[in-house]
Amino acid sequence: MWKPEFLEWLLKNGVQGAIIIIFTMCCAVLYHWLKRAEPVSLLRTLKDQKRHKLELMLKQDYLPAITHKRIRLELRQLAHSSLSGFAEPRMADAAVLFTTLYKLRGNYLSRWRNWLREEDGYVLFSHDIYEKDWRFFTRLNLPVSTAVLGIVTWLFAQEFGLIAIFPFMLLNALAWWFPWIVFTSVPFPEMTRKMQILLQAFNERLNHGRQ
Repeated sequence: MWKPEFLEWLLKNGVQGAIIIIFTMCCAVLYHWLKRAEPVSLLRTLKDQKRHKLELMLKQDYLPAITHKRIRLELRQLAHSSLSGFAEPRMADAAVLFTTLYKLRGNYLSRWRNWLREEDGYVLFSHDIYEKDWRFFTRLNLPVSTAVLGIVTWLFAQEFGLIAIFPFMLLNALAWWFPWIVFTSVPFPEMTRKMQILLQAFNERLNHGRQ
């Protein structure tokens, strides 16, 4: 999609093309919101219902001890998921331990969720994939989306007059550009390096404790 021909098509089709682009980008923002942010209220409602059912089950004396143990584990996993921002139970457990040891916010690691995985209690970071995503964001995503914002604003200004430049730019920035940048952004390298240093210390500490 992001080729010179695309920008030529946008200029050729004028306001109609700009409206199509705005609609497409708004749909993309909605998709990324559903993918990364998760519908918080719905998710919390479902978790609260599940937690309530589990807590009621704990009060049932006829259930065997092994079932109560399983219920407590499920409750712990729900709590760790809420604290850490990770849905996968083992990753959530590791993230809670990591943030507790280093006195960080419970969801500290969630901003790197796309590049983290858990293996046998260790938290591993896919640095090569992160580097590719960072280059894509800074060299293509950010400049192209900003160029599209400028062109769309210019096309509307051609149609409705120069007085419309600022309000149209503000409207487009709020409607899709800023949310798009937020939801497709990649953490800055300096922040990531600090995280990796802590993560390396965490894994070494875990390894030392197992020896």
